[in-house]
Order: sequence, then C-alpha cells, then structure tokens
Amino acid sequence: MYVVLSAFLCILGYCYGFQEYSLDVRFRRLSELSLYNSVPKFTSDEFRTFALSKPRNYSLFVFLTALSKHHFTDQLKLAEQEFRILADSWKRRSGELFFALADHDRDPEIFQILNLTTVPAILYVNPKGVIKFSDFMNIQRYGLSADAVADWIEGLTSIRIRVVRPPSYMGTFLLALFMTIGGAALWFRRVSLSPLLNPSLWCMLSLVSVHFKAVFYFGSVVCTACSVVTSTREPSGLNC
Repeated sequence: MYVVLSAFLCILGYCYGFQEYSLDVRFRRLSELSLYNSVPKFTSDEFRTFALSKPRNYSLFVFLTALSKHHFTDQLKLAEQEFRILADSWKRRSGELFFALADHDRDPEIFQILNLTTVPAILYVNPKGVIKFSDFMNIQRYGLSADAVADWIEGLTSIRIRVVRPPSYMGTFLLALFMTIGGAALWFRRVSLSPLLNPSLWCMLSLVSVHFKAVFYFGSVVCTACSVVTSTREPSGLNC
C-alpha cells in the first residue's frame, strides 16, 4: 500500500511539474529573462527547463564559457563581447529566437550534462529533437565574430540577424582633436587657408578615411576569428 501511495504521489508531482512548466509558461519566462538581459545566465535548473524540456517552439543559442579570473582570458572576453553584440542586435525582434549564457565556474553541472570540457562553445538547441554533437558550432571553421555566428545561425534557422555594433566615438574625437590643433597652428602662423577650400582635397581625405575604417573593421573581425581558436590548458581540466 505504501509503494502504491508513493507511486501515486510521484505521478501527481510529475503532472503538477509539467503543468507548472508548460510550453506557454516556459516561453513567457524565457521572454521575460531576455527582456531585461539579452544574454541571461542559466543555472542548471534553468538549462533543464528551457533547453531540455519538451515541447519547444523556439530556437535557443547558449554561449558556454568560464567567467572566473582563473579561466577568463582575453580570448574568452572578446568572444563573449561578440556574442552579446549579436544578441543585442536581435533583442527587439520576435520571440522565436533566444540567447543565453552558461558559466562553468558558476554552475559546472551544465557542462557535465553536455560532457563538455572546452570553452568557448556555442550550442544550438533546436525546437525539435535532442542535443547532438553537430549542434555545437565549429569554431575553427567559422570563428566567433558576431557576423560569423550570425551566418551560422542563418544556416540553421533561415533567420538573418543584421549585426549592429555599438558606435565608437574614439575616431571622431581624435579627428576633432587633430583638426583643432592643426587649425590653431595654422591660425597662429598666419598660414593661408585657401588650399583647404579645394573640393578635391576633401574628397581624397574622405576616401582615405573610409579606406582605413574598412581595414580596421575587417582586421578586427579577422583577429576575433583567429584569437578565439587559440587555446591554453588550465589545471582544473577545463580547456579555454
């Protein structure tokens, strides 16, 4: 009789848990988490709820990393920044796609579930099916720049994310500073400013500026793709 009662309570608890974490509840909760943070940090319980529970009507991309000072290298920092840039670019879109982060040093159980010992890694949790090895992004092939991850996501979901990078005002500040210093020097030396009114000169300067901006952008993307591939072994057994 005790065994039957225990089995009944287990079944009742399972049914109650399923009702509590139904698809609508999970979707609403995940939407709320993403509203305040485009890349929410998952605990092992949240990972089971949002990544392992079925059914699912959304795609989830989880960035797996290690954030403690012992593991957090420049390569991991750069990779995380690129992932956040991508997530922020999608933040105001529809809820069919979500992003999340799993920290090995905060909750290693997620990595044990996935049998993962190397970071960084990006996992694709598709709406149907179970997690397979092929659901991990091939970092050595694609790199981890925001644009590379966006291309990988498009190949999996047919959803194109237009990467919007935060504006950098350093170039504008330096240009204004040099122009101010140069203008002041010309003014005090009483140099004729008539050559500066030549339209051809300004066209040439504009082309040079655009050229250097393009070189800097593609250089940063290449550096991101190359640096994240470099790995060093840590004594704790986690490769990063």
